[in-house]
Amino acid sequence: MYDAVLITVLASIWAEKNDEEDLNKAIAALLNGNATTQGGWTAGMISKYHKKFVFLILFLSIIINNLFSQENVKDNSVFELSWGLDIPLCVTGLTVFALPHLLPTEDVIYNPNEIRDLSNVNAFDRWSANKYSKGVDITSDAFMYLSVITPLSLLATNKSEYLTWSVMYFEAATLALGVKDLLKYAIYKERPYMYFDDKPQKEIDENNYYCSFPSGHTTLAFLGATFTSYTFSKYFPESKWNVPVIVGSYTLATLSGTLRILSGSHFFSDVLVGAAIGSAIGITVPLLHEFNSIINKKLDSKNVEQVNFSVLPNTLACTINF
Repeated sequence: MYDAVLITVLASIWAEKNDEEDLNKAIAALLNGNATTQGGWTAGMISKYHKKFVFLILFLSIIINNLFSQENVKDNSVFELSWGLDIPLCVTGLTVFALPHLLPTEDVIYNPNEIRDLSNVNAFDRWSANKYSKGVDITSDAFMYLSVITPLSLLATNKSEYLTWSVMYFEAATLALGVKDLLKYAIYKERPYMYFDDKPQKEIDENNYYCSFPSGHTTLAFLGATFTSYTFSKYFPESKWNVPVIVGSYTLATLSGTLRILSGSHFFSDVLVGAAIGSAIGITVPLLHEFNSIINKKLDSKNVEQVNFSVLPNTLACTINF
């Protein structure tokens, strides 16, 4: 099931710049002529939805299926799932993710005659402004996608851990997507290419030209890099692959962020804040699950059945079951 769903997720993400027919063919070919996954999703159904919602829905189906089909293995586990922690995290992540899409939006009318003077941009960002480059833009997409899938290196862990890190990454991804979309919704900031000639008309037509802050590509790239680096080093503290995985993950993320600047899509501050958001969420979610595991292990010898570390909107709660 994991392989089929994963293939569908990657195909749906790949379809960002392809049409519905291409996506149908891609999924059908990848699944050996059967475009229906075990979860009942068809290529036609998938192509109707935005790539982000497809990603979230499929990952949520994995979580629900496995929560009811296998028990969480706690012995010798670095990270531990619990209903008290993961339900609030999932609900919070999905809420934050959905909120920008539910809030009312105001139509922004583009004025092609408006004079945009680069000298009005703050000095911190001004040096990083560049003309739009479609080739560099596409290349930055590739590095971002590679960064996003770096957690697949965790397939080297025991199969009993697959559900744990999949749930953690799902929670981190929804939070990161939601936070960066909320900031884009709240902050009007035109992209660097708007200060030069030969502006990309497609981006203007899609009202994407004023969504510069923060960089979504960099947010997701550093989310993947930080999540992968931290969890891999915890699962394999003595592995010779620790340094290559960490260096490789952050190299991909850094290249993605750098190319976002060179493509004229973002200023330096956009990329810097995006990297900070992705990194913060990428380490916080695993840390919460690690803390949950450590507490339960320490109290196990004291005949404490379970400790649930819960994250609520305005408080942190710790429930101990005797």
